[in-house]
Amino acid sequence: MENYLGSNLKLGESEVTTSELKNKGMVLLYFSASWSYPCRRFTSILKEFYEKVNKVDREIEIVFISCDLNEEQFNEYYGTMPWYALPFEEQGIKDIVTRHYEVSGIPQLILVNECGGVVSDSCRLDIMSKDSSDCILYWRDKIQSRSSIMML
Repeated sequence: MENYLGSNLKLGESEVTTSELKNKGMVLLYFSASWSYPCRRFTSILKEFYEKVNKVDREIEIVFISCDLNEEQFNEYYGTMPWYALPFEEQGIKDIVTRHYEVSGIPQLILVNECGGVVSDSCRLDIMSKDSSDCILYWRDKIQSRSSIMML
């Protein structure tokens, strides 16, 4: 994941290496901004989902990729989130990742594999329309089907 997210991420107030995401079951990239009402609304839904599915085991990890206009907005908004974040000062990486994943609107939530390939770009809709356990099963099936295709 370092190839596309850089070598360091934030986790709360700490700086951690991106390699911490290796061998995580599911990693989602969350493109969002504090100035967007739909983003703020979905962030609260996503936070509830994240805490519910990670209550017993770490089912998912999320990396917040900010579309905020300044670091103050980023810090205030990220302060409400319990997951990883691309540091605000990494605007070059943010721009590359946003173009690579063809993010044209926010909020956007994308499930990626360990190589950064898209497994699903409809995760926001999944969370809004499915039970949390159904989302996890659905995403696991997508990951497994992609892995078996890649092995052929």
